[in-house]
Amino acid sequence: MKKLLLCLVIVFVSVFSLTSCKKKQKLYLLNWNEYLNGDLVTKFEKKFNCSIVHLPSESNEDMYTVISNGQYAVDVAIPSDYMIQKLVNENLLNKLDFSKMSNYQSEMFDENLTNLRKSYFKDNELYAVPYFWGTIGIMYNDRTAGLEQKIKDNGWAVFFDDTLVDKNQVKIGMYNNPRDAIAVAELYLGYSLNETDSTKLNRVQDLLMNQNKTFDVKYASDDLKKWVAGGKNLDYAMVYSGDFFDQLYILEEDGSDQYINMYVPDNTNLYFDAMVIPTTSKNPDLAYEFINFMLDTDNIVENVSYVGYCPCTKASIEALKNDEYYSQLLETYPAFYPGNAVNGEIYYDLGDDIYKKLTDIYLSLIHISEPTRQAEI
Repeated sequence: MKKLLLCLVIVFVSVFSLTSCKKKQKLYLLNWNEYLNGDLVTKFEKKFNCSIVHLPSESNEDMYTVISNGQYAVDVAIPSDYMIQKLVNENLLNKLDFSKMSNYQSEMFDENLTNLRKSYFKDNELYAVPYFWGTIGIMYNDRTAGLEQKIKDNGWAVFFDDTLVDKNQVKIGMYNNPRDAIAVAELYLGYSLNETDSTKLNRVQDLLMNQNKTFDVKYASDDLKKWVAGGKNLDYAMVYSGDFFDQLYILEEDGSDQYINMYVPDNTNLYFDAMVIPTTSKNPDLAYEFINFMLDTDNIVENVSYVGYCPCTKASIEALKNDEYYSQLLETYPAFYPGNAVNGEIYYDLGDDIYKKLTDIYLSLIHISEPTRQAEI
């Protein structure tokens, strides 16, 4: 009997050792910073006995570089609209097998987003599943006397017209990537966000260079929202709507006064980020599980509570409307729901030649910026 028990113990220990030594699956996720609730990461890893390897990115261009050079076997990426178009054009994304995602329904997404996607590049629905969407606007610290009214009265002009604000007193912020930095000038000039005319792009460059010489301009990414909330480093900045709401959540959690706000002019950029499976993926089955997991309504709402962007599915938006906090948020801050941006224009992939021109414009701005400005922050 003792020998039998000993044998059973040996078998159990052997099986346990083999199981524990078995390597967990890894999901390589290329995503923006602060764009996924850590609790959901833990829940997914536990459910599927895997680990998520987060590859953080600060721009769509960074994502393109990571995917195109093949350094990492990216399983899921979450780029924006125009970058998805570029990746499709270069055959760097897999077409999706929707039968592997039980939570996916073609009619599940917000009607305004669906109409936007129908007007976008052909067959984009075959490659991407919407994650969040939003607009760009002007985030400002409303402790600066008279600033709120100036912004509401003049919109994008406050980034360029030094007769509207005291250029010696205000500090302004711009995103540190070509597409968004240039968009503000295009919106101010009344140009398309997909402008390709060289004469107009030269005018954009002149305007932005003059902005740099006139105003105290700081270029950043995630830090913009923090600097505006701080009130010392920036008075206002162009931001994605979700960045504003993310910072608003932080102030509320800390019990701080809500001294930030956001204004979205009538003409703006309307965008969506979406989950895609690059051709680099070595674990597509787990990639489908992740996308399916992130389409669960409860998980979407939980993600919204951390990230701050507007969800894309009708069920999740309805759940927010039925929540006391979010129903008030939607009423107080119309910018939370991108469908209110009636004149929003989406970015298109404009091709390598135009993008090189946009990059050259952006780099010319960085060159004339004072190196000390970044160090001051």
